Amino acid sequence: MFDVKLGRGGIRDIELFAQTQQLILGGRNKKLRSPHTLEALSDLVGAGAISEEARDALREAYVFFREVEHRIQMLEDAQTHRVPADPDTRAHVAALAGFETLASFDEALIERRRIVSEIDHQLFGDNRRSLADPMGSLIFTGVEDQPETLNTIAKLGFTDPAAVSQTIRGWHHGRVRAMRSERARELLTRLTPKLLRAFSNAGDADQAFARFASFFGSLSAGVQVLALLDARPKFLDLIARVLALAPKLGDKLARRPALLDALIEPRFAVPLGQDPPGSRMFELRDRLTDADSFEAKLNTARRFHREEAFRIAVQILEQSATAEQAGAAYADLAESCVVAMADAALEEVERQQGPQPGSFTVLALGKFGGRELAEDSDLDLMLVYDAPAENASPSDFYTRLTQRLISALSAPTEEGALYEIDTKLRPSGSKGPVAVRLSSFERYYAEEAWTWELQALTRLRPVAGDPALGQRALDTARAAIARPHDRAKILADVADMRTRMDRERPSRSVWDLKLSPGGFVDIEFAAQALQLTAADSAVIAANTGDALAKLVAKALLQSDAAARLDSAWRLLSSLQQTLRIAASGEFSLGAAPKPLVGRLVALADVSGGEELETLLRATQAAVRADFLQIVGDGSRPDAR
Repeated sequence: MFDVKLGRGGIRDIELFAQTQQLILGGRNKKLRSPHTLEALSDLVGAGAISEEARDALREAYVFFREVEHRIQMLEDAQTHRVPADPDTRAHVAALAGFETLASFDEALIERRRIVSEIDHQLFGDNRRSLADPMGSLIFTGVEDQPETLNTIAKLGFTDPAAVSQTIRGWHHGRVRAMRSERARELLTRLTPKLLRAFSNAGDADQAFARFASFFGSLSAGVQVLALLDARPKFLDLIARVLALAPKLGDKLARRPALLDALIEPRFAVPLGQDPPGSRMFELRDRLTDADSFEAKLNTARRFHREEAFRIAVQILEQSATAEQAGAAYADLAESCVVAMADAALEEVERQQGPQPGSFTVLALGKFGGRELAEDSDLDLMLVYDAPAENASPSDFYTRLTQRLISALSAPTEEGALYEIDTKLRPSGSKGPVAVRLSSFERYYAEEAWTWELQALTRLRPVAGDPALGQRALDTARAAIARPHDRAKILADVADMRTRMDRERPSRSVWDLKLSPGGFVDIEFAAQALQLTAADSAVIAANTGDALAKLVAKALLQSDAAARLDSAWRLLSSLQQTLRIAASGEFSLGAAPKPLVGRLVALADVSGGEELETLLRATQAAVRADFLQIVGDGSRPDAR
């Protein structure tokens, strides 16, 4: 008969249901650590992990089973949990439990077991039904490889079954820190068949499994991760796909295993396009409320950034976000971090030096200004301030503020760094002051700016600090761009700069999407040259795609050329977003994992790698032709 403590749908299942979710969620929520099952169930309701209906049903079943357990032990006078098989004895238990008939007692047992099993199934799926697996024999507890096990692994598509078997046997023998508890080994035994099948289905099974082994070997404890994967099989499939497709992201997981905690956040799977405006800023500020020092704020921001960047990366790999949505999401994340760190830096400098009359604005330039960031992009920033002339040394205060902000964003802490920061686009470049007074900013761009500096202004966008001052800086930039310029000189300067880039920083392959002739730089420079020669503020846009559309609307760019440039921009952006997540260093299609090649081929809507590179060359050739037609090559400054 049924064991009310250990049987399917009994006390232990209710306890494991609560404990597993506590194990998964409790690391991030201290309120989910109660050792008492009924209290834990209520806490899970408060955290939004289970419904009130589920809690009430499990609570009622738990109390019922405990009462039956006590009645059995009273009758048997022993520590037993098994419902008696003998009808007469069971009828005594039923009577002690307050039931008038044995039939009603049996029915109550069956109904509560059914309810518990259904709720339990919603969390664990079919994972608990059997440790056997129809795929074949899988035995990893011996000293040597089992032939049947190697055969099963080979059937799953692994080319080196012995390496896989040796790795898993090592886990079972406690050769990694994550597997030095009985609970971890128990979870691994149950999870192994599904683990192998997930990597088999992901493509490039051996390499993906090797990356998982590297990640797993980096864990200090394995119970939480194994419990998460056991309870949420979809997460296991997701991780397998990510590791097969993106070695670079797999390396990040190995270095920072806590990234997996982000999977359990309710917003993780929300499509980027559905994020409410300001949601990242709100979330980061909420987390910063518990940070009681400058260093704590830096570490909190870094943890948030890492988790949110992981979320964006996964959505790109899962194709639930477009390149444009991803670029905007990365920029929004960067803006949230800049705002938070600017606030923290200001508070710290004021604590040390006292308040300073005046205001400041942080300006984004480059791809940050255009909301076109990708994974691991650096940030182009400029800080402009305005302070009363009679104030003593305002430049010292704002210089210190700028330095503190740069440090807050870029200095490595125990949680790493946020961004590489580039401030060379400020007036006079690296020779000028790091903090720019508004009057100097206005004068410089009205009288002294070089063409390349005016190009940079086309992408300027205020992101932090005083909104009114940010608008003044933006108005200054737009006025500098829209005033009449010597068209021939602008085109010649842009062409000359591009020629020098070709000479000094030549691209190594067609996969240098930024610097290749016909790459991102050609498209950006063409759009910027047309904005600078238009003498019309209506065509100014920080985003390249928006700029192309405005130029066509004003008949300053032919629609067919704009269509080619926009199409090329979208193709390059799609490829870049995936590559920046998946691959490190110089990219070679021939050396890339097969799943990654397949993804790039799909993004370009072609049939294979060779056709993809042919398309890329043709696209870049067309862009370079349009660039030369718009800007010229320096020898024909009047070309259009």
